[in-house]
Amino acid sequence: MGLQAASLKKEVEGEKNRETVVEVKHLEKIFTTLRGSIHALHDVSFTVSKGEFVTFVGPSGCGKTTILRIVGGMLDKTDGEVFIKGKYVKESQKEIGVIFQSPNLLPWRTLLKNVLLPLEVLGINTPENQKRARDLIELVGLAGFEDKYPNELSGGMQQRVGIARALVHNPSILLMDEPFGALDAITREQLDMEILRIWGQAKKTIMFVTHSVEEAVFLSERIIVMRTKPGEIVKNEIIEFSMEERTLNLLTDPRYLKKTREVRNLIGKYYQM
Repeated sequence: MGLQAASLKKEVEGEKNRETVVEVKHLEKIFTTLRGSIHALHDVSFTVSKGEFVTFVGPSGCGKTTILRIVGGMLDKTDGEVFIKGKYVKESQKEIGVIFQSPNLLPWRTLLKNVLLPLEVLGINTPENQKRARDLIELVGLAGFEDKYPNELSGGMQQRVGIARALVHNPSILLMDEPFGALDAITREQLDMEILRIWGQAKKTIMFVTHSVEEAVFLSERIIVMRTKPGEIVKNEIIEFSMEERTLNLLTDPRYLKKTREVRNLIGKYYQM
């Protein structure tokens, strides 16, 4: 994509004591099914600071997606507390934008009208916000495609539309659930770089879920490692790469390779427990 390290600049060093924007306390989630109860989350507690990029990793079924849905107000918890900027979460929050693995674009709406959809739902489809939508379309590299329909776009382009749509109402927090998991490796790398660029420019707080340890180490300031049965946090792993280092060259750096091994071994340690 020809992105320069300068485009990724975002000061993270020395930002200890940043404002807490997400606080989760003693979260429990039990799903009731026809076959009985599933204890999905047990005593999950963590905080996320303003502007922080935090990624959740762990085996399938450890509750990563469940955490994001509860934080986003899309799923009820069984017990515990969730606060966004100090306010107790009971329902979906305007402060939050969500990006799923599938962009779920409406096929009868153009790219631009798909991006505008949250503004229409929120009743804020003003000329100023419409300009913001066009600016975001340019930001994600889709200027000139505003009148195209989803079936005229590649998978990577559709996911870029999903990113623009999640940002259009200017949320301060982004929840990203395996957003690039269905894409080929090259497109995934490109969109990882795109997310780093947007994170650096827009100063968003990002909570990210992935099954890829490599992706987690490349993107994150902090990785929350989980185990399953029930889903619990076992480790907070700090990732100390600067924004300037987070280019594709980092993928062959011995320090990056060492950190990915450490995180993968940690997941493996708890995989069967």
